[in-house]
Amino acid sequence: PEDVEKVIYLDGDTIVRKSLKELWETNLDNYVLGASIEPTVDKERKKELGLETKPYYNAGVLLVNLKKWREINAGKLILDYYRAKDGKLFANDQDAINGSLSEYIYTLLPKYNFYNIFYQYNYKFLSKLMEPVKYIEKKEFEECVKEPVIIHYLGEERPWRYRK
Repeated sequence: PEDVEKVIYLDGDTIVRKSLKELWETNLDNYVLGASIEPTVDKERKKELGLETKPYYNAGVLLVNLKKWREINAGKLILDYYRAKDGKLFANDQDAINGSLSEYIYTLLPKYNFYNIFYQYNYKFLSKLMEPVKYIEKKEFEECVKEPVIIHYLGEERPWRYRK
């Protein structure tokens, strides 16, 4: 509906551990989306998307400014990008969002989209993967590791899967 100006999108493989009030109150006036950087994305994929010097964002948790979304017709931009790539994208929605809206994405701290793989990688390694793009500050990352708000389970390890 036109009177809805903001939404939070969560993938089904996320767990919310704390209040989303602070996330909800994030100012997105000049942005379409708020999203967390995915530092482990392949450099070749970033290059194919034209993001060599820009962050690549994970679409599993999105704060969406619907007012700005409508203003720039973001849905059409995303679909046009997808079509221009003939649908040949590794992560269809995520790659199309990154490729088409890179100038309109506000960087959220990883505490709002904390990937379970962060327990396997240290800050120095993740920062190195991000080069030449600067990652968040080390202190911010360490705080996110201690107190993630939303955990996003990437890969095969998910707590709801039974291991044999």
